[in-house]
Amino acid sequence: MTLRLLRPILPLALALGLSACGGSDSYPVNVTVDGLLYDRVVLTDTKSGKTLTVTPVGTVGATQKLIFPVTLSYGDEYNIIIKEADAATSTPSGQPAHQSCVLGRNADTAGRLSDITVVVSCSVLAPTVDGDIVMTGVAGAVPTGLTIVNGSRPAFVALATSTSYSFTSVTYNTTFSPTITAQPSAKTQCAFEPTTGVTMGPGNLSYTGTMGDVEVKVKVICNTVP
Repeated sequence: MTLRLLRPILPLALALGLSACGGSDSYPVNVTVDGLLYDRVVLTDTKSGKTLTVTPVGTVGATQKLIFPVTLSYGDEYNIIIKEADAATSTPSGQPAHQSCVLGRNADTAGRLSDITVVVSCSVLAPTVDGDIVMTGVAGAVPTGLTIVNGSRPAFVALATSTSYSFTSVTYNTTFSPTITAQPSAKTQCAFEPTTGVTMGPGNLSYTGTMGDVEVKVKVICNTVP
């Protein structure tokens, strides 16, 4: 066979060979979103610039399966991220309100795997209710024995070295109600410092509120007399 006849055949053979290696001419980017509840999450592909906005379906714990609006050819790269906020253009974050979403494998090259699936897992925010313990009055006084309870959670019992109290993982939109149930001693009496955003109980021995998106901080002031 002459060289002149071989030239048209070579590109066709090369194309067939690549198709056999890659397995497919195009690759959809599948997206699975778990736990989206309150608001939308916005995904973007940094390679193509295209975005996908996913809204809740209204069912707690629902899993949504979607296709990202980009089709990849064999060897194309993709990098799906949760859209970042941009103060310069007033673009808000792609994270949903009251939740935090994270991605599993989100970047690769089309054709390396037989299936492209980006998994987005969303959880409800669960900040902390906490505060400093401040001793006043007699020098060297300690808060030993100060006890604070918050519903059914394990009680906080202060040691001599305690400088703060904390109740972790208080889920968004749930109530909290830390209450002082035991004082360090008859001469050391503690109370919460009145703080905006919460409702103080009688004698400032308790406070209540509903958890938002950020931690709640309320000090305990302990006054010790001779």
